[in-house]
Amino acid sequence: MKKKRVQSSAAALLLTTILAAGSLNISVYASDGEKTAAAQGAVLNICTSTANLKQRVIDYVSGYEETDDTHGIITAYDGTQTQVVWRIIENTDLYQNYLDENLYDNLNMLPNERIDLFMADSSYLKKYTGADADLAIPVRELGITQDEIAERFAYTQAVGSDEDGNVRALSYKANAAVMVYRRDIASEVFGTDEREVVQEHFKDLASMKEAAAALESKGYQLTATADDLYRLYEASRSSGWVQDGKLVIDPVLETWVQDSRAMIDRGMLSPNEIYSTDWNTGLYTDGNVFAYFLPVSMFNSRMWTASGTSVSSKSGWAATNGPAAFAWGDSCYLLAARGSDNLALDALLMRTLACDRETLSAMHDNNNMDVNSVSIVSALAASEDAGKKSLGGQNPYNVVLENAQAVSSSLMGPYDAVIQKLYLNYMRYYLRDQLTYEEAVKNFRTAVHYQLKGLKVN
Repeated sequence: MKKKRVQSSAAALLLTTILAAGSLNISVYASDGEKTAAAQGAVLNICTSTANLKQRVIDYVSGYEETDDTHGIITAYDGTQTQVVWRIIENTDLYQNYLDENLYDNLNMLPNERIDLFMADSSYLKKYTGADADLAIPVRELGITQDEIAERFAYTQAVGSDEDGNVRALSYKANAAVMVYRRDIASEVFGTDEREVVQEHFKDLASMKEAAAALESKGYQLTATADDLYRLYEASRSSGWVQDGKLVIDPVLETWVQDSRAMIDRGMLSPNEIYSTDWNTGLYTDGNVFAYFLPVSMFNSRMWTASGTSVSSKSGWAATNGPAAFAWGDSCYLLAARGSDNLALDALLMRTLACDRETLSAMHDNNNMDVNSVSIVSALAASEDAGKKSLGGQNPYNVVLENAQAVSSSLMGPYDAVIQKLYLNYMRYYLRDQLTYEEAVKNFRTAVHYQLKGLKVN
């Protein structure tokens, strides 16, 4: 069933004004703060690494109609139309390469071939928000005000800003993770399944290690895979991947490798990846996995199953904060490309999808989405109707709110996606006994050197 469009009347009126006015009197802000006329091109080119963005536009942008898998039309009430071309590259590495090759040359392309709007994941967003590169337009220049974006969670604002604090990217998602744990195992090992008591056992990494030992003494795994643990340790680092042009492996990540290896050697952790068979086994009552660390939306989509032997079907999970706050899967940052000749439409889509409260509320209700709105998540946290059956009726949104407000993006850099992928790949070789630790680290550094030339790796 096609979802009802919920775009606000103000946004719909703005669309009509944009398309009816053409290129003469649409006001946006230039870099000097003065109003200027926004060009209105015939083609709006949107780049994304997932078709989800296109679906959000179909669902929530009034006047948009899909004509085929890669094309659409935005039509104003007076009949004025703009063609939309989707450039969807679902391989993350190839998508980044495409952006890297085209954004720097965007101003030199023919107007109808230029990238107008593009999407980026938080793990590589910083490549495109830098003030010196100036590849993405500050939202202030699009006429989007601070009041309009004040509702976004602080970490999303920070990662979407340049060095001078200018916001250049807006996300409609805020995927703060929570710790989801089994009530029956908590009661057996810790004497209760109450969130406050369980949280005390998982208030930081040191407490978590003690809790893991208590769980193992009863035959239970702390979590399913080494990858599940990784994000907790990553969020506990004191340094980013690159400092002064040099690759840095934070000691906390070295501890993650050795802690994971020790658990694997004891048969209490899998070296395989998230969503593997080992990961899925823990979703059932005959599994021995105590906890998972993931956003509520992922819990709903990945962990819920109608099977009579699943923990979810028995209302057997509960949620708490866990030892570290982190976000996972924020792949919905929208950026207007420098050189775009459709600034007003860029602004319209960014406003509608990332700023409009009515749209964001519908995304939560219709699309199982952890939305980037403090007021919406606060309202959910206070609601008596937001309990989850799979969580035994618990409302998880107070935990989501606390963790989303605690997430920090201060260590994120432009090369995180490349470096982290290589690091996990080579550490898995060690965890699976395919390389020694020293060999895995050496190969990791060599791979970073070849992929990021100019970065010192030793």
